[in-house]
Amino acid sequence: STAAANFAEALEVRRKLASFDPDDLVTQQSLAHTCLRLADLLTYSARTDQAKELLYEALSIIDHNLEITANDYRHLTDSVYACERLGNLMLSEGKLDEAERLYGRILEASQQALDLAPNDSQVLRGVAIAHYRLGTLRQAEGKLTEARQEFERAVAIRRQRFSQDPNDTEAENDVADALTFLGDVLWDLKQIDEAEQCYQEKYEINNRIAERDPTNAFAQRALGIALGRLGKTAEGRGDFSQAIAHRRAVLKITHELLDAGDELTIYQTDLASSHHAVGVCLVRIGDVAGSIEHFQQALEARMKLAEANPHNVIQQEDVVTALRNLGLSNRKLYRFDVAAEKYEQAAALAAEL
Repeated sequence: STAAANFAEALEVRRKLASFDPDDLVTQQSLAHTCLRLADLLTYSARTDQAKELLYEALSIIDHNLEITANDYRHLTDSVYACERLGNLMLSEGKLDEAERLYGRILEASQQALDLAPNDSQVLRGVAIAHYRLGTLRQAEGKLTEARQEFERAVAIRRQRFSQDPNDTEAENDVADALTFLGDVLWDLKQIDEAEQCYQEKYEINNRIAERDPTNAFAQRALGIALGRLGKTAEGRGDFSQAIAHRRAVLKITHELLDAGDELTIYQTDLASSHHAVGVCLVRIGDVAGSIEHFQQALEARMKLAEANPHNVIQQEDVVTALRNLGLSNRKLYRFDVAAEKYEQAAALAAEL
């Protein structure tokens, strides 16, 4: 993308400036921030291997800065964000031990920063991130009660931060994000009503933000995520028509973002998930023929993601699932040749993983 190209150019300039004096904290920190920003863009584009290289570079710079001035909370906050991004990638790849090590560093750095600057908004944000990410790790490990406790701490801290400045959109959005994960773990704990309350509050927050800034792609995507979660709860109640309506609203938002020229690959994930969910609901209400179009769209999006990131096993497995869904729907329609073809493709890909 144009943004990634611009940051890549800026990165080379920052590297040259930083090479003149490795102990100049200002230029080193600027270099680390540029690495972090470009890594974000690469992650959104599913170029995670390149993103990881930049994140390790940023973390090395930040660690060097902390060796020079250990009592500067700003460098500790930088460490929080670098470790979070790396930890997220490790978690997405199923590397739980490495994710836990990085999330542990987040908690340690954020607590040190809090001691130095207890009223700083970004420091509070870092503490919330620590609990938020430890919650995602505990959830991945199946320790749902512990995950709930971490997410509840994150929500409480993020509400505290937002209360300090109700005009801070970042803080407002952070509350919504934390409610998403709290709702998810409540859902996993079969506490459906409480989960839906979290999702509804998240929707209300994201809708307010999106209405204030309708051209903000990230705000629109966050609204889509909220609608997707409401679709999940509707499906859980057996209200498949409402579930389909919510998921189609997500598809509308995602297609509008893509039509606007935003090629972030993360939108392919949204497309795949929403098409899959609509397909499942259509099968549940007996419209198997209608499900095939959505499962096919899900497959195409999953394949784009897998091709962009061939070393990501989870994305390869998603392609296998999409092929099996197509096979199952075609079998139900007595299209046995097509079903067999999809099952064979799924089996061949699964054997390579």
